[in-house]
Amino acid sequence: MTDDSTITHEAFKQFERDKFSLVAQEYDGALAKLTGGIASVTSQVDEAILDAVEAKCGIRLLDVACGTGWLSAAALKRQAIVTGLDFAEKMVDIAKERCPQGSFHHGDAENLTFESGQFEAVVCSLGILYRGSLKVCHKKWCGNSRFCNSGCRS
Repeated sequence: MTDDSTITHEAFKQFERDKFSLVAQEYDGALAKLTGGIASVTSQVDEAILDAVEAKCGIRLLDVACGTGWLSAAALKRQAIVTGLDFAEKMVDIAKERCPQGSFHHGDAENLTFESGQFEAVVCSLGILYRGSLKVCHKKWCGNSRFCNSGCRS
């Protein structure tokens, strides 16, 4: 008896995209009941992430897998110029509401379409859990990337 329960990478991404879109409205609220809110969980690392890339006034920053925009909001408080990207369209809608001063896009972190040299820093918080190897992501987002300038920090 053969159990071929493998799932392709693309099928898994589609499953994740669909589920995050489905729960987007309740995402922050559901975690609030368990943890005091997603912000109380992510805020524990937001400042450390932003410190690591030296996020400050005027830095052009890309928040990959931005979700509902909590890390982006923290970067905006530092007066960074924030662009957020998430593959769940409804998450992007919430991030736009949370951070009207940012620029948010629906898209795939594995197939970025930004202009060459557009960013000085790339960050990713909880979304890194869904992106496979950190080494592969770093190379894709910054290492040999055309959209990050030569001084890019991630």
